[in-house]
Amino acid sequence: IARYTEDNSELQRVVEQLFQKVGADAFPRSSRNHLYYLMGVRLYEKDQLARARKYFAQISSKSDLYLRAKYYEGVIYNEQGRLKSAVRSFRDIVRSEVQVSNSRELQRVKDIQNYALLNIARIYYGIQRFDEAVKYYELVERDSKYWPESLFEAAYANFLRNDINSALGQVLTVNSPAYMNDEYIPEATILKALTFFNLC
Repeated sequence: IARYTEDNSELQRVVEQLFQKVGADAFPRSSRNHLYYLMGVRLYEKDQLARARKYFAQISSKSDLYLRAKYYEGVIYNEQGRLKSAVRSFRDIVRSEVQVSNSRELQRVKDIQNYALLNIARIYYGIQRFDEAVKYYELVERDSKYWPESLFEAAYANFLRNDINSALGQVLTVNSPAYMNDEYIPEATILKALTFFNLC
């Protein structure tokens, strides 16, 4: 039911109770990756980051949950202020070559890889390494649902590194009719005004 509905909340609670009673070794080897993932998510939601990361680290690189686990790992490292480790985890996601069985799973892999790129860019943006940030923003695929967001954030990074023309081009693209109906980014108007002010 949890897999069908993609709602793991009840399953996470049950798994946590079972882990406390019998431990991971009592479960069949074939289901351990899924159990480690559920336990990691449960602990992450309880803000037990170090314990959650240990569960995510046990998931096999051959598992279909590996990329999701690496994503959580990157988020945890970022929340702990370990930015180099966070970037390394997100890069592992981008570099992973995962075998998928259907188009839905392929789209899920692409989404998480593009979101990992976005997060690497945000980390570099946060430490004011705008050149690096722009490089990763530009790697987000154009057909990704995250592309308009990455374009807007790249425009801010370009603005802050004084590349006003690139910033203006990107913010005008975000405000174009192609994205106005799908993406609501009100801050784009502010950035557009700032770029015009700096150009004039």
